[in-house]
Amino acid sequence: MTDFQEYVAGFLIDKENRQVALIQKNRPEWQAGYWNAIGGKIEPDESGYGAMVREFKEEAGIRVVDWDHFATVAGDWGGVEFYRKFVGPETLHSVRTVETEMVDVWSVDNLPSKTMENLHWLIPLALHSQPYHAVVAYEKRAV
Repeated sequence: MTDFQEYVAGFLIDKENRQVALIQKNRPEWQAGYWNAIGGKIEPDESGYGAMVREFKEEAGIRVVDWDHFATVAGDWGGVEFYRKFVGPETLHSVRTVETEMVDVWSVDNLPSKTMENLHWLIPLALHSQPYHAVVAYEKRAV
């Protein structure tokens, strides 16, 4: 059993063209090669919002503030706080690969084939225009 860990993940979305910045994961191993939201671990004594600002800067090369927390996915392994931010195309297309994981911009209507499965419902949830917060809980299943 792994330790309980909290994470953040964010969708930077072009408010005009409905494009989204994603990252192609190298780690952890079970995500390697898949495209996912940009984010990472929440450090001790760090807020989820603070972690989102820090992680996005570290992984995509730009400082983005005023993130909107729209969903949390939780299980016995930990939890992920999901954030969204709508920006103009010039900001969206300024994201870049900073570390070893590639960052790119994709049409929300034409996501890459190797995408983390939950993005197919998280991105539409992020695109919803009304302010709300959804909590999704996963239970551990016996195998």
